[in-house]
Amino acid sequence: MFSYTFPYLKHEEYYIPSIPVRLMLGGIWQRVLAYVDSGAAYSIFDSVIMTSLQLPYQKAQRVSVLVGDGNLLPVYLHRLRVSIGEESFFAPIGFSDKLRIGFNLLGRAGIFNRFDITFSDSKKLITFTKG
Repeated sequence: MFSYTFPYLKHEEYYIPSIPVRLMLGGIWQRVLAYVDSGAAYSIFDSVIMTSLQLPYQKAQRVSVLVGDGNLLPVYLHRLRVSIGEESFFAPIGFSDKLRIGFNLLGRAGIFNRFDITFSDSKKLITFTKG
């Protein structure tokens, strides 16, 4: 059993469980930050990541994701290699040009089934344990 522990990061005036994640995009590992969201079905990243690399993010399965305000968010799901700590695996990763919340989301599909995830708000730490 091994684990990876990450400190919460400051976002505006709050500390949030946001971690560095690497995505394999266009044959190159790209490091991005993502808010670990146990309430999100999918991991959703701002499409600017793909467009800056001139990759066609809309050439993928399109799904509509219900968000907190009741609206539907168009998301394009890709099966990508993801790395958290030293663990590398494939997971569904969505991209949207309508995310607009100020950070990327690391959701449940393909992620939460690989790790036991512990949030410690009192210590401002999040731990991913692989058993």
